[in-house]
Amino acid sequence: MLFRKEVREVRFLSPLQGFNEVVQRVEFREDPLTGRWSRINLERAKRVRQAMGESPLDLLRESAKGCFFCPENLEDSTPKLPPEFGEERMRRGEATLFPNLFPFAEFHAVVVLSREHLLTVRDFHSRMLEDALRLSFEYFERVKGVEPRAVYAMLNWNHLPSAAASIVHPHFQLLVDRTPTFWLEKVLEGGKRYRRRTGRNFWSDLLREERRRGERWIGEGERIGWLAAFAPQGQNEVWAVFKEASCFGEV
Repeated sequence: MLFRKEVREVRFLSPLQGFNEVVQRVEFREDPLTGRWSRINLERAKRVRQAMGESPLDLLRESAKGCFFCPENLEDSTPKLPPEFGEERMRRGEATLFPNLFPFAEFHAVVVLSREHLLTVRDFHSRMLEDALRLSFEYFERVKGVEPRAVYAMLNWNHLPSAAASIVHPHFQLLVDRTPTFWLEKVLEGGKRYRRRTGRNFWSDLLREERRRGERWIGEGERIGWLAAFAPQGQNEVWAVFKEASCFGEV
């Protein structure tokens, strides 16, 4: 497996250094699966940010007024599943699932994780996440029974405005369609090309190689390996790679 990168130096006279010459290194990295290139400059982590990284907690708490996902509003303000799903809304523990009011896929659902409107990272616990994930997987299975051709499932989670969430109340977005998104299609095509070229599974080889190198390796459990992305598409990008499961139904 090839981890291709190029390093280029950028020189300029910096006002932060009395207009003396500084040199910064920019790494260009190619994703070994899709061929997409990323650019990394560690110095950018030091730059001044005028935009708020986090909204003040008091403002976030204020957003609970009239929130559709809070328990007192959820029953009257959120859509219901059609009859073929067997129930109007699906539930497990504190998690509740219902259709998205403005769908972006043939099957588009929302999973509200908690009755609480505002949760910080410290407030999430394993049972809450397990219930929400299991409920999501159950929805995927029901979709398969309703429309067998809808085989491309995605689970998305943006938490708080700093992660571009439009609603503060913690929730997943589930999308299932007959055709993959552009990026998912690239990942699937890359995996097929790798199999044709090597006769092996890309993800198994990735885990083996990253574990051996240790540069980005975080750790592993019985079923999942954790690593930082070689060619990240976003900030602080971490991958959870399943060792055996190839789809949600096998998790």
